[in-house]
Amino acid sequence: MMLETGSENSGTASHVLKLGSHGGTVTALQAMLKRFDPTLIPGGKFGLRTERAVGLAQRRLDLFPPDGKAGPITLGRSPRPANHPLRPQTPRV
Repeated sequence: MMLETGSENSGTASHVLKLGSHGGTVTALQAMLKRFDPTLIPGGKFGLRTERAVGLAQRRLDLFPPDGKAGPITLGRSPRPANHPLRPQTPRV
């Protein structure tokens, strides 16, 4: 089950960052999205410009249909270093 939240969250793969989300995980997402939209300014609030940048990234990463929400599939395909706060965590067994 996917947890959708409009506020600060841990950025793990079980969360969806979308319009209305805010906090450090959104700032990290926005910093990563600068690769796709250099004009995006990380500010920690997921607004229309961030939604547009996520959709652009989804199209460039061949994720269809692009919905502008950063969930586990989008975050799993996005390039970022292993220690990045938005990198999906592998559950320990």
